[in-house]
Amino acid sequence: MPYYSLFFCLLLSATLWAQENRPALFPSCSDPLISLAQQEDCSRKKLLEYIHLHCPYPDTALQEEVEGLVVAAFEVDEEGQIAKVKILKGVNKAINEAVMQTLRGIKGFQPALKDGQPSKSWIELPIRFQLNKLLHLAQENKYQLLWSGPSQNNQLKKRELQALFQNESLFVRNIQGQNFKIQELELSYWRKKKLRTIYLKAPKDFWTEEVQSLLKDVRRKGKLFLRAHIQDRYEIIVVHRDLELI
Repeated sequence: MPYYSLFFCLLLSATLWAQENRPALFPSCSDPLISLAQQEDCSRKKLLEYIHLHCPYPDTALQEEVEGLVVAAFEVDEEGQIAKVKILKGVNKAINEAVMQTLRGIKGFQPALKDGQPSKSWIELPIRFQLNKLLHLAQENKYQLLWSGPSQNNQLKKRELQALFQNESLFVRNIQGQNFKIQELELSYWRKKKLRTIYLKAPKDFWTEEVQSLLKDVRRKGKLFLRAHIQDRYEIIVVHRDLELI
């Protein structure tokens, strides 16, 4: 019996210590019903998802095909606000500014606790910018962007290209054969040295006037870049596929 009591006391002490001492957490990840490790894991994933969804790839960086790893750090104050942001390792001015602006926009962080009291803390975050492979892009052998029909060729005629955006033709499939509905679709293409991008959200029909206008502008041998956003359990996955008009 004394051994059980000692074990319970140690477990209770560890739990109380974890509640009184923890790092800053992304909004919605502070949950006393799960372990501190699970809360930290949730915070890392949610933070990366936020960066992916809100941090744009600067047009100048796209045009110059700039890629690289940014290591940013930001301070969360006692009220959960982003007090300071700095770049520890940058790529170029445009990308660095995009990262800093995105981080400043995060609201409602749960501040770190030290001895049960809110405390300032710093969080370090590596963010990789890679053309057509932004954060959380799916590995090609794990998720695929597909469409209804027997032909899955990346080279399509205009009428075949148009058919992709009609009748809910597009979907994502993983290696287990599970299909996912697309929550958001990004379409991009180069036109006169400028990258034009439009964003479509489900359940809105993808065959919009904006899409029709974009496809009219795509010329023969032109490239169309697709990025489909899906949710697999608690993760946001982005699957990309490049198409060519023939």
